[in-house]
Amino acid sequence: MNLQLAAATMVTAAALVLASPPAWVVGLVLLVVVLPLGVVLAFRVEPGLVLALGLAGSVFSGYAGRIGLPIGPDRVLVPLALALLVCGGPLGSPDRPKLRWRAVHGWMLVTVGIVVVLGVAAGSFVGKRGFFALLDRLGIVPFLAFALAPLLFSSARQRSHLLVVLVGVGWYLGLTGLLEGFGYRDLVWPSYINDPSVGLHFFRARGPFVESSALGVSLLGSLGAAVIAMQVWRSRASKWAARLLVPVLLLAAVFTLTRAVWLAAAAAGLVGIAATPRLRRAFLPILLVSAVSVAAALALVPGLGDSVSQRRAERIAVWDRLNTNAAAIDAVRANPLTGIGWARFRDESTRYLDQQASYPLTGETIEVHNVLLSRLAEIGLLGTIPLLVTMVLGLVVPALAPTKPELRPWRLGLLIYGAAFAVVSMFGPNPGAFPNLLLWLLAGIVATPATTWGPDRDEVEVPSVAVAAV
Repeated sequence: MNLQLAAATMVTAAALVLASPPAWVVGLVLLVVVLPLGVVLAFRVEPGLVLALGLAGSVFSGYAGRIGLPIGPDRVLVPLALALLVCGGPLGSPDRPKLRWRAVHGWMLVTVGIVVVLGVAAGSFVGKRGFFALLDRLGIVPFLAFALAPLLFSSARQRSHLLVVLVGVGWYLGLTGLLEGFGYRDLVWPSYINDPSVGLHFFRARGPFVESSALGVSLLGSLGAAVIAMQVWRSRASKWAARLLVPVLLLAAVFTLTRAVWLAAAAAGLVGIAATPRLRRAFLPILLVSAVSVAAALALVPGLGDSVSQRRAERIAVWDRLNTNAAAIDAVRANPLTGIGWARFRDESTRYLDQQASYPLTGETIEVHNVLLSRLAEIGLLGTIPLLVTMVLGLVVPALAPTKPELRPWRLGLLIYGAAFAVVSMFGPNPGAFPNLLLWLLAGIVATPATTWGPDRDEVEVPSVAVAAV
């Protein structure tokens, strides 16, 4: 019943967006249909499902206005999920799991606190960019998702609901990438993806992010979810839905024409094979099949081979990376302790960009194409060191530490996506809300053994004050 209610709400909202009716019609439908459904959802739907839908809505983060929404769906659904959790959602439910405070939570608070102080001192929050970067990229929302994932997805049923959403998002992103890659742009939704004045990389697959790298890493995140689903789901139809998604995602990743995404896909595949004994024994056949598949795609897909060759030969993106990375290193040298200010590099980069002897000067007013260098340049050692500690405790430890048997597929998905995310982060700014939130949410689910478990679920209430503090 809960899934049907959630689906009815989503279908109603989607119909409004697609139909683009007059404002008074939107208001009337919101008042008469969507609002009552939302109230019913508050009493019937678990907060984990609401957060999952918010995660799905984050693929449109920053472009909600172009699909007829006054605010991004994630900006409503994620706070609603937290509110339902604090209230004991589904409303009236007496049983809530217990949150166990851990060292990683303290490091998260320290990291956010330091960045806020440094950002205020540097004027980072005068505009929207610094604030939303703090929410999504550092970020407050991913940290909250990590901390509360053991409460939101403590049961197999709750995790299965999340998988349904993630696989659904994967099909949407994969098919969108294929439609762009094969040239059927008239079938792509939302229509702003086909507007060359919106975003970047118009001649590549870029999806609702309108940026090819963000689409690429999101495709690989969906790949991790598909791998989890293949091991967790039991029905033949659902397993095939996950299996067929894998080649769709990989071919769409090729159509991003982004070298960092190609490297990330290779890294994800190698990590997945290394972490699975059955696949390790078949490494050479898998490698051969993969090579033949890539060669066949390049030969048979019209224009793909030429596009890949042109992209491999393109030098401007390489110059951008070299210039912005060198500028970031100079910024670190000039401000090693506190950096130049959170989300300030694009405004300050011209002070640190220098003409090099071996390549042209490019990359003015763009992000640093390396996440670690970007953090060092903007928040210095004072902010980067606690951030690195947080990442080790929150991402590396859950991915490598022993976990409950039912969470081992999730750990494999985290390893696959974590490898891809790390590679993309070495060669780009990785700014998307969806990729960051998905990574920390998966890590939080895998880290659930650190909570207090009952026979089937946690049976001790979590104090509302503790949830609010996190």
